[in-house]
Amino acid sequence: MALTIGGRTFSPPDQQMTAAQDNYLMGYLYRVGVMEIVSDPRLGSDEKNKQLLINIMLSGDASNILAALVTETGKTWTMKDANANAAMFGDIVDEQEKALMRNALVGFVAAFFRSGEVSSPTSPKFSAEEEEVPATANEEAATSGILV
Repeated sequence: MALTIGGRTFSPPDQQMTAAQDNYLMGYLYRVGVMEIVSDPRLGSDEKNKQLLINIMLSGDASNILAALVTETGKTWTMKDANANAAMFGDIVDEQEKALMRNALVGFVAAFFRSGEVSSPTSPKFSAEEEEVPATANEEAATSGILV
């Protein structure tokens, strides 16, 4: 689905994202709590979409997330362009374009997770146990100080 905003046409990713685009998007999604929403088994599809929109809009990062998800037709996604597009999206005053961006944002984010583009959200698990590091010939055993 093409999206025309500010007289320019944008498309969601139709192939796998580059690492840079994926990192840009995932950073914003984690920051606004989207991962918790999409992985919550208690929420139905409609409730997830509602919560996605609320969290994204209240975060102030809606324009950045949309810019992470779309690429101007005929161009390759770059962080520089995404930042410029996010600024442009944030400056839109036309009510129809604002509604179009909100609807597209939720649809694109939901499709992103349904497409299998990203594996299930995971987070590192930590425990209070320290991992023991084996001693070398000249040292005593020590702990790494890294919690695992």
